[in-house]
Amino acid sequence: MKGCKKPRGFTIVEVMIVLAVSGLLFVSAALMVSGQQNKTGFKTAINDFQTEMQQIANEVINGYYPKFSDYTCTQNNNASPTIKSGVTGTGQGTNESLNGSTGVLSGCVFLGEAVQFAVGSTSSSLIDWYPVVGNLGDSNNLPVQSLDSAMPELLAPGAITNPNFSPEFIETYSLQYGLQIAWMCYGGGGSCSDNGIGAVVFATSPTTTGGGGSLSSGAQELEYIPILNTSLGMSSKNMVDAIDGYLVPPPETGYIVDPAGGVEICVEDQTTNQSGLLTIGGNNEQPNINLQVYIASKQCS
Repeated sequence: MKGCKKPRGFTIVEVMIVLAVSGLLFVSAALMVSGQQNKTGFKTAINDFQTEMQQIANEVINGYYPKFSDYTCTQNNNASPTIKSGVTGTGQGTNESLNGSTGVLSGCVFLGEAVQFAVGSTSSSLIDWYPVVGNLGDSNNLPVQSLDSAMPELLAPGAITNPNFSPEFIETYSLQYGLQIAWMCYGGGGSCSDNGIGAVVFATSPTTTGGGGSLSSGAQELEYIPILNTSLGMSSKNMVDAIDGYLVPPPETGYIVDPAGGVEICVEDQTTNQSGLLTIGGNNEQPNINLQVYIASKQCS
């Protein structure tokens, strides 16, 4: 028909433009979804970590003692308790002669948990913790009244005291979604250039509550002690030895207990530009685990 134009399709150039625009929109949408998933994963992982640390603190406060098996704990005068492993048939770990017929205090008491961060490597996501036990009585047959007088040590494999202990005594937690410990220090040290550490002890004052054959435990006021001469990335054996070496004998100036500024642990995401700062205690307060999240910033700054 006169005056009608023959319909035409898209040119190759127009098709290419449409495909390119569609591809860019798809990539943008995928990146947006991926970024949102990473942010959600980070938030979930950092909150789980905070919850785990708070749970450890709560267990120490409430006197919870894990039911390990096949070992005994015997008090020593002027030395840490003697702990024997591989004692078959004993069931839960027991004390020897706790307030026995001799009237001598010769048992052990549960004192808390020692927590190690970035186990084995500075890039490690592993966190381990070990029970801390001590003598129930002193050389005068009186109940011990302080952490240092209890001569504490760890229920853990180590070269100094218990090289053959089972891994049963170690509890482990792994940070999720690619999170790692960036730095750790005490006293509000910021980037930890001066007061860097790799472990902290959640502890209570000794108590004589409990009885029978089990290690004593009971609800107590919580203290937290940064362990000097430790660092992130230490092996389990070296860390256990370092903690035991710091706890007994205590430093001449005494333990650093509940430092102002608290113990700070910076956790960063290796896939997104985010980090979170967990602060245990601070300003001589009870050690609640507080969390501050940094968006678009690593190293908690």
